[in-house]
Amino acid sequence: FAGTIKITGPEHLLSKIREGLGPVDNQIDYDVSPDIDVKVQMDSSILMTRLAEFFQNARGLADE
Repeated sequence: FAGTIKITGPEHLLSKIREGLGPVDNQIDYDVSPDIDVKVQMDSSILMTRLAEFFQNARGLADE
């Protein structure tokens, strides 16, 4: 048992993650957020996407 895993992100991405993971041995808490980024926290480790920053940069390039 590795502890509780907390996954935060938009509902449509969380539903895909739930489907992909299927049944797992660890407890997973899913927390819906209006932010586009997905954050996974397991004990003191955090993995976070930078999708919002990517899209902001892509929009800036398109405006040039």
